Amino acid sequence: MAARSFNLGIIACGQMGTAIIAGILSQDLTANAPWNVKRIFISVQSAASVSRLQNMLAQHLSRVTIYQGDNLAVAEHSHVVILGCKPALMERILGAEGMGDALNGKILISVLAGKTTEMTRRAISGFEAPTGEATPHVHVVRTMPNMAAREHASMTVVSSPEDDSDIDAVRVTRWLFDHVGKTHEIPESLFDVIGSLVGCSAAMFTVAIDGLLDQSVASGLDRPAALKLVTQTLFGLAKLLEAGNHPSVLREEISSPGGSTIQGLMELERQGVRSAYASALNVTGERAKSLGSKEK
Repeated sequence: MAARSFNLGIIACGQMGTAIIAGILSQDLTANAPWNVKRIFISVQSAASVSRLQNMLAQHLSRVTIYQGDNLAVAEHSHVVILGCKPALMERILGAEGMGDALNGKILISVLAGKTTEMTRRAISGFEAPTGEATPHVHVVRTMPNMAAREHASMTVVSSPEDDSDIDAVRVTRWLFDHVGKTHEIPESLFDVIGSLVGCSAAMFTVAIDGLLDQSVASGLDRPAALKLVTQTLFGLAKLLEAGNHPSVLREEISSPGGSTIQGLMELERQGVRSAYASALNVTGERAKSLGSKEK
């Protein structure tokens, strides 16, 4: 992308799109910033969603335009477009009349599970360009953030550029999602499983947390206090892992001979928790892959 300032569009703006908008608008962009979002164009389906966003973004409405059901207008007015619809709706939205021309030469960022960049490109061109017409060239970048984006703490995986012409598109994408956390590039061949790792594993961890909370309550501690203690414990563990400590090394450091920690770990192994988590990630990855099929 040559222009340093650009217009950002979000089609089917849900929680993730809202988090990105809030992240961009809440930061003071300096002259050293690599890019600058000049205006934001949003499409949502319901009048209630329009009203919600207008109230949320009231102090920024000079920079934000909200449409109800006009995806084409968003694509026409934007240089970079984030697509946040349900996977099953992608073909209908991107295959709409005029959408290919509106996106031609622009960056389209997908946050859709199971939809490869090739599937996205085919949807834009209507699967087959009419005779005599050139297929629109769109820089498609596949991403998968997670729900922590609303706290500016997401881990977002971004597909690596397929060729040199897509390098700038990936850079812009990472810059945008860095507003709601951190980003990491991966080959698209890994996207279904690794996208599930960042997108779904937090929900899996909540099952373990609930078990710990239940036993804490059974032992006599009230649930809010137990949640506070577990939250800080998890935060501390995250900091240790971020500092480069390997999980197995941390387990060894905590597990003294004949102590209580090793007994708890042995019980988890007897219950097959490790393999259960591995299997759960595999299942979510396979399901994500199936969401990309045209069969509904």
